[in-house]
Amino acid sequence: MLHPISHEEREHVESMFLFLGGSKAKMLEYAIFQFVINHFTCKGSIFFKFGATEALRKLIKKQKTLYHYIYVLLFLSTFADNYANRQQTDKYHPGPDCGGIISRLRGQCDERNMMDKRKMTIRIGRNSLSFTMFDAANTEQPVAFEPYIVKGGISMAANLREAFKTADLMATDTRRVQVMLDTPSTLVPIEQFEEEDLEPLFNHVFPAGQEQRVVLFNVLPDLKSVCLFAINKDLRGVICDQFDDVQFIQAMTPVWRHLHQRSFTGHRNKLYGYFHNKRLDLFSFQQNRFKFCNSFDAEHAYDALYFLLYVWRQLRLEAEHDELHIVGDIPQKDWLMQELKRYLQKAYIINPEADLQQAPITKTERMPYDLMTLLVKGR
Repeated sequence: MLHPISHEEREHVESMFLFLGGSKAKMLEYAIFQFVINHFTCKGSIFFKFGATEALRKLIKKQKTLYHYIYVLLFLSTFADNYANRQQTDKYHPGPDCGGIISRLRGQCDERNMMDKRKMTIRIGRNSLSFTMFDAANTEQPVAFEPYIVKGGISMAANLREAFKTADLMATDTRRVQVMLDTPSTLVPIEQFEEEDLEPLFNHVFPAGQEQRVVLFNVLPDLKSVCLFAINKDLRGVICDQFDDVQFIQAMTPVWRHLHQRSFTGHRNKLYGYFHNKRLDLFSFQQNRFKFCNSFDAEHAYDALYFLLYVWRQLRLEAEHDELHIVGDIPQKDWLMQELKRYLQKAYIINPEADLQQAPITKTERMPYDLMTLLVKGR
């Protein structure tokens, strides 16, 4: 039986993977990192036990340089050897240095961790904008959250330029940012994902019209999926001109990953609904994959009730035993729950404070649930 990974080891591994740069490398590093962290506590080799070998092979093919390929083999072999032999001790041994690569990475871990504390998170929605940064000096509220009032009549790129000049958090010395985009997205099975098909596939689902945009993606290795989304080209230019190191995250990805882990509690089927940006995202999981995932316009409670019950019926869930969990900016919350309980015996509202283990960040007013989940649980 393999021993669980300690918190210190998790941080060490994450720091090493964060050292890699570039969007393709980050896709690969994040997939491997999640496989290692989430599955290495199980018996046997995770890459065969969870059928991840083919998915990793496809990701490796995306890398065009020997440099990245060496890193992949290094981390797979190093961690496989280390954790397979941890029968006698819980102490972490890095294994062979392989030409000094791990030593060089380890030497930059402390510096990288210090930089992470100064990393800013910018959340951009349809008509919303906010800045978030960790504040180590404030023990009661360790996160500084600054919403920005978006001005109508001008583009989000123009709003962001103004925010860069006036937002208090922009006075902080930081060159690293993760940008959370609350925008439409579509999912692709990881086995069928090809990077050259990004734009045609996304444009087929969401026609671009006259807008100039850049199609991006996040990998969800736990769910064997890739999330495709887009950002306005001018908006992306404003962000990349301001910061040296930029990561783009679709707002639903941390919510999907967290609620997927939560879905393992109990034995009944579960349907999840997240209200945000006047929309309702509904999703359900089965065998570490999405069973259902779709987004609906749900500004009004009547619309939300219709979509919730329609999807419940479409999935053939049982009103007596299966569970519905909703969270977020729920319209007419009391009325909606009263109506849902007329048809479903187990309908619940997720309390972010209890759901995220009383994290201080959950007390922050006006902070969206997806941002809380990202900051507490990670990507």
